[in-house]
Amino acid sequence: MEKINNQEMLVKLCKVYPSFRDSIVESAKYWITPEGEFLWGILIGDLSTVLFNNLEEGNYSNVEQLFACLDELIEQGDDEVSSLITTQLLEGMLNSRTTDQCLWRPLLGKQAADFCDSIDQYYIRAQT
Repeated sequence: MEKINNQEMLVKLCKVYPSFRDSIVESAKYWITPEGEFLWGILIGDLSTVLFNNLEEGNYSNVEQLFACLDELIEQGDDEVSSLITTQLLEGMLNSRTTDQCLWRPLLGKQAADFCDSIDQYYIRAQT
């Protein structure tokens, strides 16, 4: 089975989380360089911003589908896609000081939850 690449990831995320699509249309000048290169880290950062804003407003529309998609991307994405979802998106969400994890962490799928748990365990071990 072929791995999901960046372009396919973007299509999947836009399909399951329409408010992300709306946001990236507005912010394209920030994540597409003048040379046409996509800055994937900025794009994924935008996803966390949109997600956090929605959750803080009590808008959970399509969040379940988004988190199911994140699990699919972790499992079936190529190395870059898996890394973008785990180390860029999820780890960034874990490190957020603005949005309480209780708003989103219980909703994660198994792959994303396992990743977050492993990061927590890493920091616990590092402190001892």
